[in-house]
Amino acid sequence: MKIAHIILTSSFAGSERYAVSLANLQAEAGHEVHLILHRRARLNPVNPITPRVGELVHVHYVSGLPPIARWHTRKILRRLKPDVAHGHLSNACKSLHPMKGELTRIGSLHIHYKAQQHAKLDGLIAIAPWQILHMPERMRQRTKHVDNWIAPVDIDPEARRRIRAEIGVADDEILIGTVGRLEPSKDQMNLVRSFRRAEINGARLAIVGHGREMRRLKKAAAGTVIFPGYVTNVREWMSAFDVFVNTAHSEPFGLVFLEAMQMGLPILATRTQGALHLCERQRAAGDPEFVQPLLPIGDSLALQSALIQQVKRCKTNGCPRIDYGMSKYAPEPSLNAITNLYTTTTPQG
Repeated sequence: MKIAHIILTSSFAGSERYAVSLANLQAEAGHEVHLILHRRARLNPVNPITPRVGELVHVHYVSGLPPIARWHTRKILRRLKPDVAHGHLSNACKSLHPMKGELTRIGSLHIHYKAQQHAKLDGLIAIAPWQILHMPERMRQRTKHVDNWIAPVDIDPEARRRIRAEIGVADDEILIGTVGRLEPSKDQMNLVRSFRRAEINGARLAIVGHGREMRRLKKAAAGTVIFPGYVTNVREWMSAFDVFVNTAHSEPFGLVFLEAMQMGLPILATRTQGALHLCERQRAAGDPEFVQPLLPIGDSLALQSALIQQVKRCKTNGCPRIDYGMSKYAPEPSLNAITNLYTTTTPQG
């Protein structure tokens, strides 16, 4: 099958990780896969998208402001004539609107259903069941729920020791960590303030990532928090953590949760849609969940208390890794479900 993915953003985050991972896996499975990116995706000085794309994927670049980039995208698609065009995020989905009847147009709901982005597409992929509840009935009939996935990785067994030594964390200290874009919606400010107020002896905090909140967070931390910036070896950093924390206001699914689960970390998380969904899936499988209860969003006192209690548990029990039963998040079932959606979706005439 000839597949074209489109994502016209400029920096590598959760949605970009999904799109690139899917393109890479489909190419490895033997499909002819093309990926249309904005040229800014290779020019971003901090977290470009292009280096994450596998050698088997054919990459094409467009440029210009959104209307021009969308026009160039359609020009490439009409030249390639793929069986399926799969859009990711706003501009990519909108670029497919005028191509009704020319090819099968699929979109992934990376956040939630938006009529102006998704209503004109032939089929949709929801990454969590709650997304389907918030769309019109006619669109539900064209939507398939396909969970995110995570592939097994080999981690350098020396990574934990090496990273902790680099940042000055002793073997007997409890390292609390989080990973993500530094922006208000992720609410790392609440984490910094709660950690400082908790005054937990023998515990350190690392906030891994880059973003517009960096300066404010560093000022609020006053030298008490480790800020390594953007890193490419996320799971090696997670191997150095003892506890993972996510304080987001909204997390539709949260690929970062799967990464923390793969590393066997206890997870403190706010009560977002993604955390609720994963806990429900873990419970249904009889596997361990996140630390309960999930935290009220924006509640500093609840977060402060949870940090204190989790560090106590770690000091008492030695921070054992947790087996979350990750085989159920293997890529193959999700890839097969997406391929089935491609082949069974009828383009609108």
